[in-house]
Amino acid sequence: MQAAPTTTFYHQQILKIRAEVYPDDTVIRQIVQAKAFIDRHFSAAIDLNDIAGKTFNSRLHFIRLFKAFYGRTPHQYLVAVRIIAARKLLGKGLSVKQACVAVGFASAYAVSGLLRKMAGKAPANRATGETAVRRMSRRSPGGNK
Repeated sequence: MQAAPTTTFYHQQILKIRAEVYPDDTVIRQIVQAKAFIDRHFSAAIDLNDIAGKTFNSRLHFIRLFKAFYGRTPHQYLVAVRIIAARKLLGKGLSVKQACVAVGFASAYAVSGLLRKMAGKAPANRATGETAVRRMSRRSPGGNK
């Protein structure tokens, strides 16, 4: 006898939302594909208008749908994915600047303000950056700004 397949919390939430609001499988598939696109291309310059256009939704409607499905806006999700990737690179010994540029942030300066806002302090050096990024990645999955 086979064990029942397990589902993730997010998958359960998608099924719940689907049953309540979105009976159309196409909408669900489009939002899931948009998230997968962000996961694959987070280090590139991602234009929200392009992603929304591919889902055949307006930009604002796409943001609302994405947030309903995943609990955060596409931009918040993208930042969280980049922070997690930067943390991994910092663990491999890259500098804060190298890690930030490698994951798609415009510069380490741009991330410094973000980390200050979300983790409480800006990375002054690699060691401080690791601590700040670690705190940031612990906070980001909750979807808070």
